[in-house]
Amino acid sequence: MPLLDIKPDSLAFSLAGAAQAVAYVLEGTALPQALSKVFVQTDAQPQARGAIQDISYRTMRQVGKVDALLKAMTNKTPEPALLYGLLCCALTLLVRNEGEEAPYEDFVVVDQAVNAASSNSHMVFAKGMVNAVLRRYLREKDELLKLVSKQPAAVWNYPQWWVDQTKAAWPQDWQTILKAGNVAPPMTLRVNQRQTNPQAYLALLAEHGIAASQIGPVAIKLKKPMPVQLIPGFEDGMVSVQDAAAQL
Repeated sequence: MPLLDIKPDSLAFSLAGAAQAVAYVLEGTALPQALSKVFVQTDAQPQARGAIQDISYRTMRQVGKVDALLKAMTNKTPEPALLYGLLCCALTLLVRNEGEEAPYEDFVVVDQAVNAASSNSHMVFAKGMVNAVLRRYLREKDELLKLVSKQPAAVWNYPQWWVDQTKAAWPQDWQTILKAGNVAPPMTLRVNQRQTNPQAYLALLAEHGIAASQIGPVAIKLKKPMPVQLIPGFEDGMVSVQDAAAQL
């Protein structure tokens, strides 16, 4: 993953890492293994790892929709896979689900996606395309979202064959099953005891109106998953994202 010049604490760095993870998934690697590979390649620190993981999982839960959006705006699938992954990740951050808080300002996403493309020798040729596609989405998002809303793969974020097989196997429950598969999993944080302790951090979360509970010696489970940059103290290294299974 040849990065030319990019700050490791920037959204551009996280987008580039998530794009590579998505590209690995498209090549047949499971997302957890893809992320592990990216973390090693980029030497990502805990905060960057959390952001890369967050964007990657968000993208895979929206991949049907963002793929349909890309097809509506481009003549062919962007290549290489890394570029396709970057566009998918950036679009995921721009698409707003009902009631969802925007993880980043739109202009920040566009700017940082262009920076991510510019910083990578495999994508620098397409930085203008990245800018054009993302800005077109922002200009025409109502029409584009209406267009893709007619496509089952975009609505359910599964391939058409998967939707068809689920319908056939569970004709009464297929919608519930497909919806459940796209629900964000529980979000568990690991408290950095060099900076704080679980009780103090829970109090900090409460001050920000964030419901959470302690489920392990240094493990905090958020009641509702959220973008990592909205988690108090995350960018300062107070906490990192780590699965509960790894902490218990």
